[in-house]
This record gives sequence, C-alpha cells and structure tokens, in this order.
Amino acid sequence: MNANAPNGMSENRRKNVIIIFLTLNIIGLVGFIIFGRNGIQSTWQVPSGPSRQYAEIMKPLDLLSEYVSSNFTIANNHWGAFKQERGWVELSHAYAQQREMSPGLYLPDNPRMGLFILDGYHQMHCLTVVRNALYAFYHDQKSSSPEIHSRHCLDYLRQAILCRADATPLSTKHMNGSMRMCRSWSKMDEWAMEHRSCWMKVKNIWTKKESCR
Repeated sequence: MNANAPNGMSENRRKNVIIIFLTLNIIGLVGFIIFGRNGIQSTWQVPSGPSRQYAEIMKPLDLLSEYVSSNFTIANNHWGAFKQERGWVELSHAYAQQREMSPGLYLPDNPRMGLFILDGYHQMHCLTVVRNALYAFYHDQKSSSPEIHSRHCLDYLRQAILCRADATPLSTKHMNGSMRMCRSWSKMDEWAMEHRSCWMKVKNIWTKKESCR
C-alpha cells in the first residue's frame, strides 16, 4: 500500500479513481469537439465552393459507449479504428491565398498544391494521444508519446473547446442520452476523400500513405 495515498487508499484504487475522472472528461471533450453544436442552421464552408449542410443530425449523448469499456481489448479496438491519415488533404496555393488562409507545405511532387490536415482529424489524433497516455499510466507503462506531445494535445483540445463555445444545454438529471444537434463526421470524411493527399508529414518526415504506394 502506498503510504502517501490519502486515507489509506491503495495505489490501484487511486489510479482507478484518476482514470475514471479523466476518462469522463475526455468523453466530454469528444462530445463538445466532434459533435459540438454551433446552431441548427450552421454550415461548413468547404474549399470546393458551395457550403454543405454540416449541422444536421440529432444524436443522443452516449456516456456508456464501448470507447470507455472496462474491457481494454474492446476499448482499444474502437480507439484503434480511427485513421488519422484520412485527414491529410491537398489544396492549391491559389485557393489558400484567395481565402487568406495560412499556406500549406509545398507538395514534393506538385509545387502548385499545399498540404493541410483537417482540424477534426487532428483533434481526434490528440484525443487518442491523451487516451494512450492514460492507458500507459493505468498499466504502469511508459507512454508511447513524449510528454511534450501530450501537453500540446491537451492545450490543442482546450483551444478547440473554447473556439466552439458549445452552449447546448445538457440535462443534469439524465445527461446520458441528452439530445444534441451534431455535425456529420461522415460528410467531412467524404469531402476529405475527395481532396485527399497521398502525402503526410509526420515528425518532419515526408511520407506517402500506404494507399498511394
């Protein structure tokens, strides 16, 4: 037993309490960031020209999903299904300049195009980094990500929440199942596939996606 644990609480129990608390906060991040409400009539201005209806699905908040299963095999399979590489897209420098966007990196094989990653995909990547750090902590393992990466991801998610300022009222009696107007991830994924890039730049190294090799 850890002599420093409060009120004689065992080390494992203390870890369980911390994991449960942090997991609930992460689930809140998922709800606010990925399915955040910006108003029923909100639209997403996409680079292809006309905007697509983006806030269009009424969905219940699910705080008991398999992503938080106590069976780590089940939970890991769900978290592992996310493919960040789908979020890498290429847009022309002319398009970015016309819309006063920060320029993307010049593609190695096409200097007219710039490399971008969609915000939602990077948010999910960061959420996965934080989740993996918690998993490593729970199992007394060393995290696969450097500590500075985890800190970056926490702050990135903080800024994403503040940027969206989601004001959806959630029931304090029955929060699980509360209905919210959500954005369609599948439509964003569809657009990402229409503008997908074969290139990624990870840890400052240009890499071609497996699907393009």
